[in-house]
Amino acid sequence: MLTKTRTTPAPTPTARPFTPGVMQLRGFRPLQDPLSAHVLGAPPIQRRNVLTQAGYMSGDMYGVSAALSLNPTASVLILKETNDQLDTYGRDKSDLYESFYKESIKQTSTKHNKTADADNRVGVLSVNNTNSFYKDLTNNKGSAKDRVNAPFESSDKFLTIGIATSMVGSAYEHDGSGNKSTSKAKLRRAWFSGGDMPSDLEIKQFLDGKGIKKGTPYAFLWSRASGRNGGAHPELDSDDDGLSGLANAVSSLGRTAVIVGDALNSDVATVAGDDAIDLIKYWESDPFTGKGRQAQLKMFDYMARQGYNVVNVGMRSGILEGPALLGIKTIYMEEEGNKQAARMEKLIGKVPGYDRVKLNSLPTKVGRQEQLAEVEKQIYDHNETRTPSLDDLYDWFDNDTDVPALLGEYKTRAMSAWRVSNWTTYVNENKVWSDKLKSLLTSWLYHAKRVGYGSGFDDTDLNKVKDKL
Repeated sequence: MLTKTRTTPAPTPTARPFTPGVMQLRGFRPLQDPLSAHVLGAPPIQRRNVLTQAGYMSGDMYGVSAALSLNPTASVLILKETNDQLDTYGRDKSDLYESFYKESIKQTSTKHNKTADADNRVGVLSVNNTNSFYKDLTNNKGSAKDRVNAPFESSDKFLTIGIATSMVGSAYEHDGSGNKSTSKAKLRRAWFSGGDMPSDLEIKQFLDGKGIKKGTPYAFLWSRASGRNGGAHPELDSDDDGLSGLANAVSSLGRTAVIVGDALNSDVATVAGDDAIDLIKYWESDPFTGKGRQAQLKMFDYMARQGYNVVNVGMRSGILEGPALLGIKTIYMEEEGNKQAARMEKLIGKVPGYDRVKLNSLPTKVGRQEQLAEVEKQIYDHNETRTPSLDDLYDWFDNDTDVPALLGEYKTRAMSAWRVSNWTTYVNENKVWSDKLKSLLTSWLYHAKRVGYGSGFDDTDLNKVKDKL
């Protein structure tokens, strides 16, 4: 009688290469083949859905850690970049993710051997070009799956990073509220039980020294510069004009502005006023310095547990996710029409106090140029004739142009370019003019004007933020 047996060798405790000179995998014990297991009398092991994270995806770190802590069936494969030319800014943080995730699992695992559970659920694969490999693997491309090799079965499914947010949202959706939240309790255990953590007393003394007192309402306004320094999404970076507008908005509601995060171009008082509190790069101060991301996060956990009146406000970023999951009211901002909106919105309505503001216009010139470029791409894709061109519109456009004038000019130029005498008949027959194109041209005019205005929040957008506060 023939029986199906494994054709790949059993794993060794140490990392081993699979494609010579290209990659290696550590962790992830192989899953038993169901048929072999049945023949041998052992129960089959269920195939896993594996979260996949490229080394540059640092904004997803808290979300993945939370998913692993709240969902004991979740696993993660971290893709580590081996090509230095593709990681010139040092964005690959795979070593940090691995240690953080394993520690989170050890603190929350119900297994007898917690270290083995962590090792079995966190794997690291070294590859050349993590971006390309991630896309192939999560799209179930055979070539990528073949290169993963023995530690996985062919039936394993490699999931996009956004599924981690779905797992977390599901846990909170079925959770208790307030102090009854088992999810918050698990994450506190996952993130703060191990390592060298600042004590509550040390955190209180730090906050007292900064003038942050329980009972006073604060708005922590996040400064972001990672995009300018080679990170992802430079359009989501902040600037001094935008933060100044936010500070004025929150101050008008009786909240003291606290500027937190990356360095500004000017000092905090100049940007946000003399009453604003400076927490720029607070992680470089005692009691947080040298103690890692969890120590930084514990400051917000302390404020949540002690009932400080705090709200976090910032552009869409994973840095806001951790405090929100621990109970800090959070408002994140992103541009209207953002194609990646689905990931973060999975937490809205499930994580208490977590909300979003959709901005008509991003508050920086870089952000507005990015929005304009996206609209222009859509116009180009929609207008198959490519005429009138965007260059034609730029030659004619100025800041006094209104929407009727723009649409009328486009129609005039189109009729000339297409040699059309009867516009209505031509449009009906050729379907070159649509409500969508009108909408895109209207959006183009708005963003083209906003680019010319420099930086800072649109008043309408600031009012949206104020309404959420």
